Amino acid sequence: MNDKEWNEKINNIKPTDEICFNCNHVIWAVAGGAGVICTNDKNKVDNKSFKIPSRFHSCEYFQLKETLSR
Repeated sequence: MNDKEWNEKINNIKPTDEICFNCNHVIWAVAGGAGVICTNDKNKVDNKSFKIPSRFHSCEYFQLKETLSR
């Protein structure tokens, strides 16, 4: 996938898509070096938070974020 296709895919994410990008459990800790992680206790592996591999990833614990813009 080239940059143009990737940017188009990112820009077409809907606020209702069931992906980690829209999940209530996602934490963006990239600046701190931890990456993008899931805070749901059911998703822990060896007592560590699950590192989300992609903003398009999803799992059975998905919970839609509640935002003021909706």
